[in-house]
Amino acid sequence: MWRELREAATHDQAEAQKELELALAIEHGHGPSPQELGLKQKTFGAALLQIMVADITMSLDNVLAVAGAAHEHPWIMVFGLILSIALMGIAATFIARLLSKYRWIGYIGLVIVLYVAVHMIWDGARQVVVRTGNLEEFNAAAPAFIEISPKEAAHHWGDQRSPDSHTPATAEPSAP
Repeated sequence: MWRELREAATHDQAEAQKELELALAIEHGHGPSPQELGLKQKTFGAALLQIMVADITMSLDNVLAVAGAAHEHPWIMVFGLILSIALMGIAATFIARLLSKYRWIGYIGLVIVLYVAVHMIWDGARQVVVRTGNLEEFNAAAPAFIEISPKEAAHHWGDQRSPDSHTPATAEPSAP
């Protein structure tokens, strides 16, 4: 068994050495071309599609982060989106180099975006329950730790309720 493990390690080491030599030769212009290695060249359309998908993904990511941070303040959201677009256009290369060098920054960004997305889903779902008038049904079916309090319901209504609104302000049913 020891001999088999030793042979496998020697084989793996030889393979790694070949790959390293090939990579160095390609980098210095002495190695085989990508076509000789069996690599296909991307077409312009494929490259354009890949760039568009990446751009849409990053844009959606930015919109989610800015909309979550703005909390119903439209001017803050507009400013954040304009700043986000400007930074992506102007500093994209710098940001890519920074993320490549310090990968942990990307993970911190991912955690922040994930937190904002989960918070928006949580808040949005509760807001829908309150504004559709299903507060009593929700609180009856939900465990106690996720019930929507009258204070939270009033917060979700914010300035949206008019004084002559027929929807109750609290979780108590209105009198007929």
